[in-house]
Amino acid sequence: MKRRPVLSLAVVCLLAALACEIAPTAAPTLAPPSPTTAVLVTETVVPTNTAIPTLIPTPSLTPTVQPDEPDESVLLTAENIASATRQGLELGEMWIAKIIWPAGNRLALWLAETETLQEVALRPLALSGAPLDMEVPGSVLAIAPDGSTVTAQGGDGGVIVKGMQSGAIQALAYGVAYGASYDPRGEVVAVFSPNEWSVTLFEAASGEVLGTQTGFETAAPVYAVTPAGRLTILWTARATAQFQDVSTGLLSPALGYMEFITDFTFSDDGTMLALVAGGRLDLMPVPAAGQPAQPVTLLDSSLDPMYSLSFSPDGRLLAVGQGSALRVWDVSSHTAVAQLTAGAEGLRAVSFSPDGTAVVALDNANVLHVWQVEP
Repeated sequence: MKRRPVLSLAVVCLLAALACEIAPTAAPTLAPPSPTTAVLVTETVVPTNTAIPTLIPTPSLTPTVQPDEPDESVLLTAENIASATRQGLELGEMWIAKIIWPAGNRLALWLAETETLQEVALRPLALSGAPLDMEVPGSVLAIAPDGSTVTAQGGDGGVIVKGMQSGAIQALAYGVAYGASYDPRGEVVAVFSPNEWSVTLFEAASGEVLGTQTGFETAAPVYAVTPAGRLTILWTARATAQFQDVSTGLLSPALGYMEFITDFTFSDDGTMLALVAGGRLDLMPVPAAGQPAQPVTLLDSSLDPMYSLSFSPDGRLLAVGQGSALRVWDVSSHTAVAQLTAGAEGLRAVSFSPDGTAVVALDNANVLHVWQVEP
């Protein structure tokens, strides 16, 4: 009987070790990647320290001011207007009928003979391009202070309003007009009759009739009506002025002057009136319906008469052209705060810019003057 060989303990241990090395270890390789691994890959491909500054700029809490571009919009006030500096521009043969401020703070001059607008750059003072044809089909009666609309006597005998930006023309419910005028904001246009003391108010943008007023009487052969807004109008005829309330039709007692009224203006909000008659300058709040006006005389002089005046947009300053000087009053205190010299010729038109940073004037030699405070 044959005997089987017996494996030694050392051989058995060696075979066991070899079996462990050969055994497959594929399970860890086939296991899906963990969520943590995916997030780490994404952050590695698009690092936050490079993408955020490029795509999402950090906002600044204070505006950045370029040191080589100083602010050129210094508001004119009672404290600084005496230090304003002047620029002058000779306009040659142009006949300027009105100073207007279309589309923001741009200055334009209305050339009545050609019915065109000449734009003017303020810094430095110079004409800007050629005059623009207003292309109004008819004879211009009035142009809004901001140049937004023009009221004209149309070729068919009716009154029209043209939007200067849109070019749209609308016919007003009115025939032949004696004249027209706008309120300080250009929102209301008054059209008055050649046949009777009558005025009809229209909304400038829509042409809607706001009402017709009568009751004013005068022996003068000429008259005009100017709206302070939707609530009040002012009748003027030579040396007479009279307020009328639109909603009630009540007339305030008439104001009579020794000399003809040469100019008047309402503040932008329609609450104050400034009026010049010869050498007299009056300032007054618009009275309540039927109540007498309470004028305060700021100046009564036998020197050069005054022909033009303008409120600043905030109503705090009143500029008046007297002779060749531009005189400025503080409205609240009724005190003169500046006298600015233009030249040798008398001033015939005065106007503040809409932002209150400039006051301009035209003189009888057709020179345009601009006063601004340097930054």
